[in-house]
Amino acid sequence: MAAPNNVVSSEWAKWVAGLLLGVNSLCVGYVIRMETRVATLETSFTDQQRVSIQQQADAKEIRADLYSRLSATDRTQLEILQAIGLVREDVAAIRGAVGASRH
Repeated sequence: MAAPNNVVSSEWAKWVAGLLLGVNSLCVGYVIRMETRVATLETSFTDQQRVSIQQQADAKEIRADLYSRLSATDRTQLEILQAIGLVREDVAAIRGAVGASRH
């Protein structure tokens, strides 16, 4: 009767070994999938960082261009106001020369 116990325990050992191999292959597959996901996320994050840095550089360039245009517009408006002031002085001088009153 000793032989049947050995057969049962060797069958049991085969089942356990098969089960462990199955679990091991599942774990290896899971680790490979997780590693692939992490690599994909890292690549995506790096790409997003690159895009963000480029967008920030573009925003700085646009801001600098906008400020230069605004300051050019301010200078133009100041020159126009100065020219209007000179025209008013000339008109006042002409009125004074011809004796016309301002209404």
